[in-house]
Order: sequence, then C-alpha cells, then structure tokens
Amino acid sequence: MNDKLEILCKQMHLTEEEQQYLENGILERIVGNKSHDEYRFYIQIEKTLPVSFYFEFLEKIKKAFPTCRKVYVTFQVEKQNEAWFSDYYYAFLKEEQEENPLISLLLESKVSYEGNWATIVVSNKAEEMKLKTMEETLIKKMNHAGYQNIKLEIQIDENRSLEMQQEIQDNLVEEMKKVEATPIEVPQPQEEPKKNFYQKGKRKAFIDRSNPNVVIGRTIDTEPIHIHDIVGEMNHITIEGTIFGKEVRDTKTGLKIVTLKVTDYTDSIYVKLFINDEEEANEVLPKIKEGNFYLFRGNTKDDQYSKELTFGARDILLLEKKAEERKDTAPADKKRVELHAHTKMSQMDGVADAKALLKQAQKWGHRAIAITDHNGGQAFPDVYHYICDVNKNLQEGEEPFKAIYGTELTMIDDQVNIVVRPNDSVLLDNTYVVFDFETTGFNAGGGDSIIEVGAVKIKDGNILERYDELINPGRKLPQKIVDITNITDEMLQDKDNEENAIKRFIEWFGDLPMVAHNAKFDVSFLEMAYQKYNLGQFTNPVIDTLELSRTLDNTFARHSLSALVKRYNVPWDENAHHRGDYDAEGTALVFHKMMKKLSERNLEKMTDLDKLVSKDEIHKYGRPYHINILVKNKVGLKNLFRIISLANTKYLYKTPRILRSEISNLREGLLIGSGCYEGEIFTQARSKTEEELTNMINFYDYVEVQPPECYNHLLQMNDFGSEQELLDNIKKVINTTKDAGKIIIATGDVHHISREDKLYREIIVNQKVPGGGRHPLSRGGIREIPSNHFRTTDEMLKDFSFLDEDLAQEIVVTNTNKIADMVEIIEVIIETGGIPFSPK
Repeated sequence: MNDKLEILCKQMHLTEEEQQYLENGILERIVGNKSHDEYRFYIQIEKTLPVSFYFEFLEKIKKAFPTCRKVYVTFQVEKQNEAWFSDYYYAFLKEEQEENPLISLLLESKVSYEGNWATIVVSNKAEEMKLKTMEETLIKKMNHAGYQNIKLEIQIDENRSLEMQQEIQDNLVEEMKKVEATPIEVPQPQEEPKKNFYQKGKRKAFIDRSNPNVVIGRTIDTEPIHIHDIVGEMNHITIEGTIFGKEVRDTKTGLKIVTLKVTDYTDSIYVKLFINDEEEANEVLPKIKEGNFYLFRGNTKDDQYSKELTFGARDILLLEKKAEERKDTAPADKKRVELHAHTKMSQMDGVADAKALLKQAQKWGHRAIAITDHNGGQAFPDVYHYICDVNKNLQEGEEPFKAIYGTELTMIDDQVNIVVRPNDSVLLDNTYVVFDFETTGFNAGGGDSIIEVGAVKIKDGNILERYDELINPGRKLPQKIVDITNITDEMLQDKDNEENAIKRFIEWFGDLPMVAHNAKFDVSFLEMAYQKYNLGQFTNPVIDTLELSRTLDNTFARHSLSALVKRYNVPWDENAHHRGDYDAEGTALVFHKMMKKLSERNLEKMTDLDKLVSKDEIHKYGRPYHINILVKNKVGLKNLFRIISLANTKYLYKTPRILRSEISNLREGLLIGSGCYEGEIFTQARSKTEEELTNMINFYDYVEVQPPECYNHLLQMNDFGSEQELLDNIKKVINTTKDAGKIIIATGDVHHISREDKLYREIIVNQKVPGGGRHPLSRGGIREIPSNHFRTTDEMLKDFSFLDEDLAQEIVVTNTNKIADMVEIIEVIIETGGIPFSPK
C-alpha cells in the first residue's frame, strides 16, 4: 500500500490481519471542506472487501476522526467479487430497515450480479414499488463499496407471486369449507323474522338497513387512508374514493364477482366483492354507480387473476357528495382559447377523449379549441363530425364553434454542429484546449455562473499544460451542485470572482481551437461571460465530442463522457467525474483517439468533420425540438398532411421527425408554434442572450408558454435551481417574443381534462413506449408528473398572476383569440367517391 494509506491504517489502529485486505491499496486523495469537519476518502484496492470488514472499516475511520461531522469513504475496486454483491445488498437493506421497517418485505428478494448488471427479483408489485423508492440510495451505497456503474433491473417472480396467491386462495377455500360444514345456530327473532339472512345453507352478505347509505355490511366510522399509502397486503383498512369502472362476472356456481375501479386521486385500486344470488344482486348493484363516492372497509390482497393488489370490500358506504364541477366564469367576450391539446390519439401520452375535450370547451363558452396530437391527425374525423353536429342547428347571427386542426411534431435542424467556426487546419497537427466548466446551475442566460474552470492543452496525445481555477459565485451553492461536484461553499469562499477568472482563462487559451463534451453547455457560459464583462466576441473554433461521438460511433446508444472513456480505454475514476480539471483531461484523451479514428477514414482536416453526416442521414443526428403546427386554411391542411407523411416515412427514425427546411418549404396556410418545454425557444432561453433568442423566435408565427405548474418536473430534475429561476425564464421568453414583434400565447399543453385525471396519465407515463425507451416524464428524479389539465380562463389567469395583469390578459385571452381568428372553418372530410379523408 502507498504511504498515505499506511498512515491512515495506523491512525485507525487496524490490525495486520485487517491491513491484508488493503494490500497494494492506494489512498488516491482526500477531499475536505475548509472547516475540516467533513472528509471524503478515495481508496483504490485490488479486491472487494468482505462485508463485515467494510462496515468495521467505516466505524474505525469515523473513530479516527472524532471531530469530523461526516466521513465518507469510496473504494475503487480493480476486481469486483460478484458473489459478495448480494451480501452487501442485504446488509444495506438492514441498515435502511432501522428507519423504515417496511423494508423487511425486501429481505426475501433474490439478487444476482454479473457484469455491472444487478437483477433483483421480488415477489409482487408492492415490493417492486418499495424497491424503486430506494433504488438511488442503494446504488450510491454500492458505489461507495466498490460496485461502480451499476445498472439495476427489478423483476417480479410471477411463479412465486402465483404460489403466494394460491396459498392464500387454498387457505380461503379450506376456511369456507369449514364454515359451510359447520351448522350455524341463528336465534330466531320474534318480531322481525326477516333478519334471517341464511338460505339453503348459504350465508348472505349482511346489510345494515338502519342506514339507507349502507351498500353492504355495516356503517363505516373509521378514518380512511389514501390509496397511495397502501403498501402490500394490509388488514382492516378504510379507503374513500369514486368509482370509475364496474364489471360484474357470473360464475358457474351462481356467485357474482363485482370488480370496481376506484380512485381517490392519489392512486387507484381494484375493489372486489362477492354477491351470492340474484336477490342480493338486485338489492346491492343498483346502489353501486360510477361517479359516486363511497367508503370501503376491508383487506388488500395480491389477486392471482388480475395480478394486481386488490381491495376486498367487507363494508361499503355511499357518501353524499359529488365531484365539484368546474366553471369558466369569465365574461363571454373575455374567454381564452386552448391552442395546444392532446387526445387519446397522442400515443402513450394523452388520455382525453377528443369529443369530451370539445364538449368541455363548448360548455365553458370557449369559441374554439385546437387539437394537436403527436405525429398525426387521427382524431380529425371524430373532431370534424362533432363540429358538424353542434353547428348544424345554428340560429342566424350565432357564431359557430370552431375546431382548429393541428399536430405536434419533432423538428430537427438541417445541420449537426460537430464543429463551429472550423478552419482548414489538419486535425492531428493542432494544439487543442480541452475545457470543462462546473457551474451553479444549468442556465447561463438565467443568472447561473461558473464556479470552476478546468482545462488542458493537448497535442499528439500528450498533455502540455493544465489549468484549474475555482471561482467564487458570490452566492450559496445549491445542494444538488454540491452533491454532483463535491465543491462546497467553503472551498470557494476566498476565491476570485468570475470576471477576473475568465479574463485569465481567455488569456491562457488565446486563439487555439477549443474542445468540450456537450460543448453547447460550456460555450453558452463562456459566451455569456464575454457579454457580461464586455470582453468582445468569442471567435475560436469549437469541436463538440458529444456530437462527434453520435456521428462517428453511431452504432452505440450511449455517448456520455463516462461511456466514451470506457469505449476508448481511457483511465477514469467515476468518483472524480464532474470536476472541471478531471473531466477536461478525460475528454482530451478521448478526443485524441477520435482524431486517429477520423484519420483512418481519410478525414484529415477540421472542415472535413461536416462530411461525417450525409444529407440523407441528417435527421438522425440533429437536436430534436417539439413544435406545434396549426392549419389556417385548406392549403394549410394539405401541407400539414404532406409534413405528417414525410415525418412518418422519409424522416422516421425511432420516432417521426421532420426537418426544419421541410417545414419552411411547406408552411403556406400553416401557423408554426414553439411547442412545450421540449420546444426550441423555452429550452434555449436558459442559455442564450436576448439577441440570439430573437433570431430563433423569428422562425415561428407564435411562441407558447405554459403555466409554471407544467414545468414542475424540471424543478425536480434541477434543470432550474429555484421556482424564481423558472419564472424568470418564462418572463424572458414572453418579453423577448414581444420585442421581436411576434405573438406570445399561454397554452395548457393539455393531456387530460380534469386535474384528477392526471392519475390515468401517470399510468401511461410509467409504461414502456412502443418501439423501446421510456416516456420523458418517467426519468429518474421526477417524483410527480405535472398536471396538464384543461384549464378555464380563470385558472389560466391565476397561473400567470406573477405577471402584470394586462400582460396576463394579453397572453391568456387576447392573443389566443387572435390566433383563432386567423383560422378558417375547414371542411376536413368531403365526399370524394370512396376516398373519405382528403382535403380539396
């Protein structure tokens, strides 16, 4: 072992036997904060430590530094012991069990580990959900123990689940046989003989008829819990909810099985009850109606047929309440128009029925609504027929209700920016500056700043110079940034400010070509610094290794820096990742190997990098942005169909895509909108200056912003450091659009009608997308998806109350109606002699 580790072992009073586990180990570095009350030790060892010694090591190192508030240790293991992975897994579970007893459910799970893939097999859905809630914690603990870069897969053992269900079912059958075989003596009431509910040896369900709201069983006076809080099989619990689905199934024995779909808007669950005969059915079933609210008391069980956790109802009580009906109370001439709405035809995304959306808009007194499903117009026929029906009996002078036809597509730029401002130099002859910034957040245009500059100069694969400087941002760091970078406020306290630091960095790199991984991010901060401190124009050539990897190594799925260093066999410590100097050196060594690969393909010069992607392949590599397209007239309808056809045929790559140039060629009769949070304008506003953003806005006919609530997941993902930062970004989009002379509107990006319906979309979001992949809202870190419900005028104005009242009225009401006025009433389906769906 090296000297540093040997000193540490003595300080910890490790025995010679214990030190053998660390033989040939290296204490690579120690990271401490300025107040010396927190240390992070990074130790490289040959083999995985036995579990018992690992925990003993942690205890001893804490005792060796008694004045420290926190001591962390991360082991980098050269040869992992895959067999010991399960021991660590169970040990970490038991650690967590002390604070969360429900984790004991997972101690029966089975674990296998091979080649960085950990497969954990659980018995049921409840255990799977519980494991997912602690997945991030487990991976972090495993990382510290030496199992880095773990990929975790959770599976449900269907056989074991069925065995458990069968055991429960067998026990239930046995108990039922005992009950039926045992004579039951029932006292015969003198005055009310009808209270004998037993007939022909069968016991009927008891119903307390003293309370007319009792559907079955007795009155319920226990406090309900949220369905969301149910964990696995539980006894004697009460839930409250509304029924949104009912199924009655007859068995061969004459028993009726009633299955209800019940939600309390925190979650939903199947509720089951059994009815013995027709007489009982005639009394109970009329009281069970969809839309009504009920209390249910009983037990939860894993059902062997539905393979879902199911609530067995013993008592059901009707509640005297109904869902509150929302109303749009704005004056008739001051109501908004929704210009971005999805129906069920937005595959694996929308849950609203097209006719229900139209009906709701009409009921609220809205004069129009736009249907903008993803990648097509499958809802157009239903929409058109509905519009024809509601408008056929108009009185003279009445304004017809208008449907606006549109779609939301993924737009790709016609150019992949592997290199910006290339020169004619030979790639392998240059000296490059490879750099990486650590920052306070992700929004160069939203007030975030640089906290570390890391860079190297490289030529012929040799590191010539290194540059590393920490910068004081003048404010407290967000905890997420501390966690990612291990940079603390104490480390920055006595450092220079951004202006002086960047001036020194500019002097250091001079006019050399620059390289960065995901260069758009780093360059946005560098260009913002040039602007903030009046440093002129940044004009150096910049090569992006992320875009280069996507085109050079296009058969690979992953192009992160962590993936690239493995692919090109560059030494890499994942624990040191996200520090500027370390990332810069790793990127530099990868880039040199990339250049050699380019040379083998006879791509010698910097200007040759553009030849990596042919025009026919450009749609596979460009940055994707969502856009909305609305139809103004018949010419536009025909052009929309052409665009949709191209997107689903010529430019289909994983999902339908369309080139920006194709939209420009076919935009006659159309209105082009900027789309949702995945649109170009909202995305780029975070990193671009007002001037740059204006140039982007000029492509669009109108720009959209959604209520802040619709961006909540971005806060959860730390794409924005605070709610105020998010609001500032929305304001920046609004103000820049107005300054550019374009129309700015507020849309709901509607995916469901009521707030409560978000529950159904959550189910879809958590499913696998056809063709592979996951829904964007199912990414790790998103604890709750936003509510994209159809908002009334009052609700939308309230959502934008952070703006000046007149400005909120303009974007919510005035401008949405202005767009609606630009759109003609269009005959979508006409008689064409057997071709039912074609514009004139």
